[in-house]
Amino acid sequence: MKKQQIILSLTVIALSAWIVGCKQETNTTSDATKDAAAKTEGVVGQATDAVKNTVESAKEAGAKVVQDVKTAGTEAVATVTEKAKELTAPASAKAQELIDSAKGLFTEGKFADALAKLKDAGSASPSTEQQSVIDSLKAQVEKAMAATSKTISDVTASATNAVNNLFQKK
Repeated sequence: MKKQQIILSLTVIALSAWIVGCKQETNTTSDATKDAAAKTEGVVGQATDAVKNTVESAKEAGAKVVQDVKTAGTEAVATVTEKAKELTAPASAKAQELIDSAKGLFTEGKFADALAKLKDAGSASPSTEQQSVIDSLKAQVEKAMAATSKTISDVTASATNAVNNLFQKK
């Protein structure tokens, strides 16, 4: 009978220890969950700030590039216009009309349309001088298109990096 009481006592003590241990573990899990939630909120806040900063930087960079392209375009059109005025050789009226139209489109920032007009001007039997103007303006349009494309890819890469950093910090 004494053995049974000892076994019963040990069982009760073991169960009590197990129950007490489980309660502490639940509290620890609860505390860990609260800590993780607080840390997650902090990381999300930091990531949100990082994304906002990246977007602002991208906007500023994009605005600067657009302004630079417009300035370069205006200067290029002025240079091409001056060279065209200096030309004294007879020229194809249709080719000159297309060149003038392309200059206007370039100044407006419609690079693809300007390039199409220049290709049409190239097939309208331009004079040697007009062909030189067409080639020069084509180079300027292609340069502006490349700068715009690079800016867009840089902005996209910055935003992608910010989002990736957000998910990596979790």
